[in-house]
Amino acid sequence: MSAVEMRSAEPVALVQRIMQADSASDDEVDGWLDRLDRVLACPSGHVSGLNQAAGAGE
Repeated sequence: MSAVEMRSAEPVALVQRIMQADSASDDEVDGWLDRLDRVLACPSGHVSGLNQAAGAGE
């Protein structure tokens, strides 16, 4: 496995986990989103803010 594949494996796994998180708690999903922020080197809260934006439509 190349270095690029290794770096992309974790974000892909996190996104899959988030998408299948029907029974996960909000805190657990928030933790995964925070982790995804760090793994993708996004500005703090950039990805995790998507969860709040999605919840605003409920």
